[in-house]
Amino acid sequence: MTSSSRASISGNLTGGNTARELLENCANNLAEASRLLLNEEMSGGRSASVPSLLIPITLRPNTAGTHSPGNSNSARIEHQKLFNYQPAKTSTKPGPKKGGGVNRRAKRARVDSGGQCSSGVWVHKFICLETTDHDTTPSVKQKIDLQMKGLGEKELVIDKKAKGQEIMNKFYEAFPPLESSGGVELLRTSTRSGRGLDVIPIPKGGFTVDYLRSVLGQARCYLRPIQRDLQDLCATECDGIDELEGTEVVDCDVDTLQAVFPETERSAIISALNIASGSCDGAADILSQSISSDSDREIPDYFPSCEDIFPLDDEFTPKEPHKIMDDFRNSVIDVDSPTQIFRVSRMNGGAEMQSDILSHYKNPSTRLKSPIKIRFEGEDGVGVGPIREFFVEALTIVEEGIGNPRVLMFEGERDHKVPVHSPQMRQTGAYKAVGKIIGHSILHGGPGLYGLSPAVKHYFSTKDLSLFPPPLQVEDLPYYDLRECVDELCKTDAEIPEQLHSKLLPYLVESGMDLSLLADCNRKLLIQGLLMYFVIDKRVLEMNDMIKGMEEVSLYTLLCKQTSIVGTVFPEDGERKLIPEVFKERIEFEESSNSSKAKEFFDNYLMEISERCK
Repeated sequence: MTSSSRASISGNLTGGNTARELLENCANNLAEASRLLLNEEMSGGRSASVPSLLIPITLRPNTAGTHSPGNSNSARIEHQKLFNYQPAKTSTKPGPKKGGGVNRRAKRARVDSGGQCSSGVWVHKFICLETTDHDTTPSVKQKIDLQMKGLGEKELVIDKKAKGQEIMNKFYEAFPPLESSGGVELLRTSTRSGRGLDVIPIPKGGFTVDYLRSVLGQARCYLRPIQRDLQDLCATECDGIDELEGTEVVDCDVDTLQAVFPETERSAIISALNIASGSCDGAADILSQSISSDSDREIPDYFPSCEDIFPLDDEFTPKEPHKIMDDFRNSVIDVDSPTQIFRVSRMNGGAEMQSDILSHYKNPSTRLKSPIKIRFEGEDGVGVGPIREFFVEALTIVEEGIGNPRVLMFEGERDHKVPVHSPQMRQTGAYKAVGKIIGHSILHGGPGLYGLSPAVKHYFSTKDLSLFPPPLQVEDLPYYDLRECVDELCKTDAEIPEQLHSKLLPYLVESGMDLSLLADCNRKLLIQGLLMYFVIDKRVLEMNDMIKGMEEVSLYTLLCKQTSIVGTVFPEDGERKLIPEVFKERIEFEESSNSSKAKEFFDNYLMEISERCK
């Protein structure tokens, strides 16, 4: 289609015609052209200017009741003309088809081979969605509509070393309206429902080609605008039908359907249009019935590991997570609401103070999004100092437990802690209060929760574990006996000894796994099942309660959309170490005659503590 035709087409659709009205006009034009041809043939005249792409209709005298080779041959010729039949080529060389066309199948094979096998680029199919709330795969009619608006399926060639903004620029180049949509989300088909779409989490460091390849496999990638729908932004390709001849409209429809059904021969598309009387929607229904579902449902064999989700080579600048947190606080804290005052007392010991803290977070009327003021009874203190101390004390309850003797909320070794499975604590609302403490502390600039397992961090920042399984490790198992059993299973491929068999049996019964796995040679399935149950599945209710608490300040939503801040909210245990040199730089002494001596004593004290901790 020429550029002038595209311009005239674009102008007409924006005038208000719907696709169905345009296609009805196309069918009427075809019917009128057929009537004119019929009149000319009946009158013995010749057409002076018949459009070259119209299918000629030739009427012959009625010869019913007679049969001759000539009649049979004429019927065959008319059938071939009507359905655009072309005989198979006898030559094995890929060459141009009749009419100057290119052998589409040979061309496609060459493109696919060159794109997939090239070591320097990645070739993949992308579809741009039109609205910010589109969460299912487009229907056939929606695909046609997207194709007519320039948002349909396109095969992009991306450099394998591209990342972050370079990949986004490729999307903007292929789908220009996206650049003005206020951001882009990447989605792929969900394993939970037939047509559902799930957002692909942004890894720490941003998107890379290797990450997208591992997540998508052969499935199509869907691009969805975040802030603004694209109805008013995209230009259509097939507008202005009234200004075109009917033959060009048909050719436009064929091209549109060819883009939606790339594996279908052009002759089959033309036949479907003829059967559907020129209706593009009707032809799409006919074609969709004969085509099996595409590869969107294929699940990749490889899922991102812990390093993929939280890569060690963080490419974000140190300010980037802080900027995200600042934007989060500015958008969530309701500065116009009354200040929420927290009163706690430690005059009667730490147990009373912990009880006061928990009572605030178990109270449903506590406004977590309001500005905060902390008052320690019987103590002087203003500003951020009491706030910081309050959150440190609150998170001490989470990390070390509460009561005497201590009732722990987390168990396991450092950097592999998991929530304790406790129905009694759940019934008291303890785990939801823990989630509120974490969210409230992060919202008001307090510390995060240290030492969690990577699998638990993944659970708190991923909405669909079936699409992105957690990175499980043997160290995540909080039970020493079970960890020993799993270690022994990993070390040997020999038959399971009777002693190990008896140790594993109660764990298999508790997890509901098939006991026949003990006799199966596939050890990986047994090990993965034990890890998944005792690290994640057994503690799902407790973790879900924590998510509910965090979501009261929208922290869970933020973690799922901005995975780069996971390390800020849930830092590793080693990050809490305080370096004396850094601490001394933050201390300011008053100018007095005794300050130099006090500074010397204090420096010696810090160095002594540092030596003890080594």
